[in-house]
Formats: sequence, C-alpha cells, structure tokens
Amino acid sequence: PRIDYSDSSTEPSLLLEPQTTNLITYSSDFSGYIKSEINIVSNIATSPDGTVNATSLTNTSTGQAHIRTSFVAASTGNYTGTSYIKKQDFDFIYVEFGNAFCWFNISNGTLGNSGNFGSGWTFISHSIESVGNDWYRISITANNTITGTYNFRPYQPTSANASYTSGSLGNSFIWGVQVEQNSYATSYIPTSGSTATRLGETANNAGGAGVFNSEEGVLYAEIAALADDGTYRQILLHDNAYNNRIALRYMPSSNEINVYLINGTVQVTLYYNLSNALDFNKLAFKYKENDFALWVNGIEVGTDTSGTTFSANTLQKIDFDFTNNYFFYGKTKNLQVFNYALTDEELQTLTT
Repeated sequence: PRIDYSDSSTEPSLLLEPQTTNLITYSSDFSGYIKSEINIVSNIATSPDGTVNATSLTNTSTGQAHIRTSFVAASTGNYTGTSYIKKQDFDFIYVEFGNAFCWFNISNGTLGNSGNFGSGWTFISHSIESVGNDWYRISITANNTITGTYNFRPYQPTSANASYTSGSLGNSFIWGVQVEQNSYATSYIPTSGSTATRLGETANNAGGAGVFNSEEGVLYAEIAALADDGTYRQILLHDNAYNNRIALRYMPSSNEINVYLINGTVQVTLYYNLSNALDFNKLAFKYKENDFALWVNGIEVGTDTSGTTFSANTLQKIDFDFTNNYFFYGKTKNLQVFNYALTDEELQTLTT
C-alpha cells in the first residue's frame, strides 16, 4: 500500500490513484531546460522530498526571465501541469502551459489571473497547495484539441499582471515538474531522461462471509476524493457476484455522495451534498431491516424506515471498485464494518 503523509497535521492515509504518466523527461534536473535571462544552481535547497536536490532560479535581467521544457501531447484531452515552488525574492510565479496561462502568489498561497493566449488550448482551472517548509505545489489544468509538442514555462515576474511583462533581479526555488494527461494532479512521478508511468492501484478482496453480519451493521469510512471530476468512485461491500451489495460512493454531480443497498432489488438509496469532497469526511451507513441511516461528520443526514437487508452469510468482500469499474481513487484514513447497527449516539460519536 502507498501511505500518504502529505497532510502533516493529521494521520496518514491510504492513497489510491489511477495510472498516469509524467510527460516531462527531466522532472528535477533543470540543467537541460531552455533558459532565458535566468541562471540556475542545482542541489542548493531541501526539496519537499526531504533531500537537498532543489534548484534555484536567479533572474539576470529585468526582462522576461523564465525556463522552458517541452512535452508531447500525443492525443487531445485534458492535461495538468504541476511544479513545486518556494519563494525567495519573488511573490509571484507566472506559468505558460501549452497555450494557457495562470498566475500564482507563492507568498500567501493565492491564485491570480488565468486564460489562453493561443489556439488549441482552453484553460480549465488552477490551484496552489502548501506542502510545508514554505513550499507550494502549483497546478494548471487545460484542455487541448491539437496534438503536438508544447511547453511548460514558469516565469519569475515582479508583480501580478494580466499578461507577463517584466521581472527583476532575484531568485526562487523549483523542484518536481510534472505534466500528465489527466483532469487533475496526481502525486509526483520523478523522471530522469524519459517519461515515467505509475500504474493504477486497486484494493480489493478484503474480508469473508464469516467477517460480516449481512443482516445488520454499519459501513464506515473516513475518505477524501482526489478530484471532484464528474465520475463515480465507490467502496463496495458485496456477495462476490454483485447481486447483493452495499455501496458508498462519490457521484458525478459536484460534491455529491450516495449510499445504497441492493439485495436483488434496490431497498434504500440516500444522497447528500458535501461541503467539499476533496476534504476528509467521516461517513457512516447503518443498515438494518426497516432502519437505515446515513451520518456525515456527526450529523444524521438521511433515513429510510422501509426495506430488507440480506440473509446470513451473504456479504463476503470489500472492494474499492465495482466490477473493475468506477474505481475509488482517493485517500482513505479509516475504513470499518461494524457487525451490529450502532445507536444514534454511537454513530454521532463515530462520525464527529
């Protein structure tokens, strides 16, 4: 299992991500990047991976100081470019990604202007995330309709403008450039001379008929989605044939979750809209004949008082997918199945 420690304020979590490829051939060796009015010094600062392998970028003039590397967009679709940046003298980073652009404030972690400056690319979104020790991971996602070779190009400007004009003398730190054909950023994939692919991860076949109480119980999870990207992602408790199942899932609608129970036919289905699916949320689904409830972060948000469950020894497995589809890609901090229907007081305590 891959254990994610990136959120240092809380416990680590199990990280499940889809297969993706870093299209940048040198992710942290910037010596081969094209440089304009800028000098680099390698291995001068501690990067987010804890080693002294970050690079300083120093402007040598007040012109359009930047570095540039290329990637191949072999097919059309959504692409996401990311990099880790640490402030030294500059508050801002301006990034051109394909023919899209965006601004980041690496002093206070806020976002600036964004848009497109050429054909074939449409800006979708950008984000900035603090990863500790004054480092930020910046991200830009854009849709490309024309295949070819494009640039990932960070500039070091003096101030935030709608379009980049000029910089000043000074420097900042950079590490870990990544471009992937994906609608959101995944964890860093290092490269050193060629593209690199991380295979998708699955978690399945946990449990057995003797482990679960099919007649009543609680399915509980503390989870966070990797993206609010309009897809189904679910955790499933089932009979190994999927005819009888309990599911807890993210829905295609933004920030929506759903739990349901099917014993050949649908017995109950409950929906709720989270404040943010990307945050960790504590979710519990209680199932018992004519007594179903969904709890979210200490609050009962849905009930159903009509429906049957399963005969004894029906439920056999927990999977993080449904028939090798609708994979749960996300972070899991806690997953439990209780063999009895908890009381309201217990459910409130569990999910608070």
